[in-house]
Amino acid sequence: HIANFSKGEFPSKIARECLLAGHNVIYLHAKGARRPFCREFTFDPAKPAGPQLKELLKTQKIFQKLQKNIRYVEFIEFKDYAKSLEQILRTENIDIAFLGAAVSDYGIGSFPGKISSTEEELCLRLTKNLKVIKKVKDWSRRPIFQVGFKLLSGAPADELIEKAYISGLTNKSDLTIANDLSSIRSKEREVYIVTPDRGVHKLRGNDVA
Repeated sequence: HIANFSKGEFPSKIARECLLAGHNVIYLHAKGARRPFCREFTFDPAKPAGPQLKELLKTQKIFQKLQKNIRYVEFIEFKDYAKSLEQILRTENIDIAFLGAAVSDYGIGSFPGKISSTEEELCLRLTKNLKVIKKVKDWSRRPIFQVGFKLLSGAPADELIEKAYISGLTNKSDLTIANDLSSIRSKEREVYIVTPDRGVHKLRGNDVA
């Protein structure tokens, strides 16, 4: 299957904040993706161990209190993601859906038999995957608040906001969170929350998740 290098850090932070706010969470995630409260602690041997271990134990106690409120659903391929998401929406009473999984827009169909290893070149034909975010409100058994995401690379803020606005209207999202790859890789991360009426709220640094 076709995948990317995203580790799901942003969605895991959103899920973490939802748990801390007292909500129940169904966490649909790719295999190996980051989970809420996991891998948040890095031990630095150059610093005193006491305060670091104290912070680790604090995080553990918080998670132990909240772990009953989260259910994990893992997927590997796009078809697994789409099937699991539809099943969750049709069977569970979901209030808010954060569509933050970085799934592929294109996929590879199945090939009957074995692919020959004698050819000098191998061409793969990609086909467009279902735009799952457009189906969320149709699949949901109840009215749902939908949060979409838009990621660009090296785009100026006005272009990023405009693309997020169009994406939100196209996908029927109630909010769209706009990110730029260059900002994600920097220490001064910025995101824009864009509404269907062109409202924009900017978050930066510590305000992000």
